Amino acid sequence: QNFFLENNIIILNKQLITALKLKEINAAGKIVNSLESIGVKNPEILVNIGNYFAALPDTHTAVKKYKEALLMYPFQLQALKNLKTIYKKANNLQLAVSVQANLDTINEFTVKDYCNYFRQFQNENKQQASLYLIKEGLVKFPGDRVLQKYLIFAYFSIEQNEKVISYGTLFLEKQEDAEINHLLGTVFLSQKKYSAALQYLDKALLLSPANINVLIKLSKLFAFTCSWYDFNKVQEKITFLLSTIQFNEEYALDVYDFVYLDIPQRILSDINIRKGKWLTSRLTKLKNKYSANMPALQQNHKIRIGYLSPNFKNHPGGYIQYEIPGAHTKDKFEVFVYMTAPETGGDYYNSYVKNHTSNYRNIFGYSTENACDIIYSDRIDFLIDMGGHQKYARPDILACRPAKKQAHYVGYANPLGKDLIDYFITDKVMVPLTDKEFFTEDVLYINTNFRIGELAPGQKKFFLKDFQLDENAFVLMAMNSVYKIDAALFSIWMQLLHDFPSAVLFLLDDNEQQVNNMKTFAAQKGINPGKQIRFIKSTANATDFIELLKLANLYLDTPRYPVSSTGAVLVKANLAFISIFGKKIVQRGGASILASIGREDLIVKTPEEYYLKNKAIISVALPKNERVLLNTDAAGIKGDNTNLPAFIKKLEAEILQSLV
Repeated sequence: QNFFLENNIIILNKQLITALKLKEINAAGKIVNSLESIGVKNPEILVNIGNYFAALPDTHTAVKKYKEALLMYPFQLQALKNLKTIYKKANNLQLAVSVQANLDTINEFTVKDYCNYFRQFQNENKQQASLYLIKEGLVKFPGDRVLQKYLIFAYFSIEQNEKVISYGTLFLEKQEDAEINHLLGTVFLSQKKYSAALQYLDKALLLSPANINVLIKLSKLFAFTCSWYDFNKVQEKITFLLSTIQFNEEYALDVYDFVYLDIPQRILSDINIRKGKWLTSRLTKLKNKYSANMPALQQNHKIRIGYLSPNFKNHPGGYIQYEIPGAHTKDKFEVFVYMTAPETGGDYYNSYVKNHTSNYRNIFGYSTENACDIIYSDRIDFLIDMGGHQKYARPDILACRPAKKQAHYVGYANPLGKDLIDYFITDKVMVPLTDKEFFTEDVLYINTNFRIGELAPGQKKFFLKDFQLDENAFVLMAMNSVYKIDAALFSIWMQLLHDFPSAVLFLLDDNEQQVNNMKTFAAQKGINPGKQIRFIKSTANATDFIELLKLANLYLDTPRYPVSSTGAVLVKANLAFISIFGKKIVQRGGASILASIGREDLIVKTPEEYYLKNKAIISVALPKNERVLLNTDAAGIKGDNTNLPAFIKKLEAEILQSLV
């Protein structure tokens, strides 16, 4: 949908240029109406729209459009030249001289200037502006290798992966470069082209042996392909290097990718808190802009709550987030939603959020300052982030502090630090009192809400015969992402299959290398994968997943990164699972869910207990071919954590208290 929209904009822009050249003003006007109805965020197109108004002539609107273009990209030469012409014709010589001074400055830009402004734009999340800047720099300095390299960075920042591959491979034909190899490896990793990704990441590591970000990408690759021996080797090196790493202007860790690693909580907390400090240090000017002018809390007005999330859509995190914004007490609270990810259209969960809140804004692609200006102008009293450092999240906004108070809830299972937020909202299973020492922000305890409401309509029905199984098959299911599985856990599962030869294990089929590696490992453990394992492609949504879960007798959790959103779906499906209370915050999602519904009896502490508990349950359920359920009474799942109104009431009380 986005592809066709972008192509339509490109075609309309070309038609506008042609119409203006031919002085077909009426035709140009119709094209401008079409472009403005779409909502253009391209400075070059805004200049062309401004040219249309200048031709009418409507110089007031033309100037407005040129200034809009300059807000997006302050060095837009044609916009500046056109403004200068308008000001001279209006005999406003002071403004004309000011614009000419800007043009003279740009004309004198050196390669160093282009590089400095590129870094500044990237820090402020002005990716499109950084792309325009480097393109113009290369017109002036066409053979400069640094600018060519920055062009690849610019395309990477706006996810134009084919351009990254094209320009990156051309760049490396002349000279090897660690950073470009790293980018290419990252792109191929995102495309699940693991052989190509490994080739480029290996080169990057050869050129930069102590680059932790490259090692993290390699660990991610090995986790997704279940190449567990290689994963363990890389993790050992990362653990060693972490003791020496220092945050500075040139180096920032991809902290979200640490979910793939077995790193102690103290180190994880330190990495995340330092990332918050690093972000804040880069955005101090913007932070001061808002903090110096933060309006006082208005008496006798509705408290304004903002929700900042990339997950208000068909996404695992969205299943436990989408009902929350619309559930607040409307006579006391006004809710604003800031969606930070692209939308696909026709999304049930995204539509629900829009229909149940009156102030929905999609700020995907907005610069840090533009996004913060919107939140600040909405006069938000309490901003709740639900993204942390995951993809499309906006910790840069949190670093600028555009709201009076800021918090994080149910999107990221590690501290963000007091530089970004005031409160980390969680429960005492995820973060026991003894673990508060890992936080610099205040820990606010509210029983986590794992309720999933109505789900989007499903598309599929599943039957055991679809998987070459008869109706009496006993199915163990573990459909968590494959990176959450390690060799030790897989060995436990193979032991369970050995203990119960008639049981069948359903696993996710994520990629060919993962499936082949798992089959090989199973065979080494004496299990026939063709008989006792089925590899299943991922389902499109939660409803289809629940349909698949109907085939399962018992779900197997992944202790390294247990169920969280998936656990909420399991509650909805009423299918039991055993979860380990882990040493790290991220390893307690399953335990938190089980505690929230009164099933502490399914929480264990060690891998051995995990194996024995699963074995005991299977030994009882398998002879009768019983489905092991979570609910213990006819009323269904119990516990306040599945009660959304109770959660909202507690949250609202805490918000009011924090603002006193």
